[in-house]
Amino acid sequence: MNATVHIKTDAGFEIVAVVTNESQDEMKLTTGSRVIALIKASAILIATKA
Repeated sequence: MNATVHIKTDAGFEIVAVVTNESQDEMKLTTGSRVIALIKASAILIATKA
């Protein structure tokens, strides 16, 4: 199973990431957690809202 993580940047942008539940637990992610997003250029998927 996977978890969807929504990250709001200081600039007001939203980044959405899918992580495993195990990763979410290991990082102790909860609502309001402060994180740093590292983005791998070859793994980016860009989508628009329908």
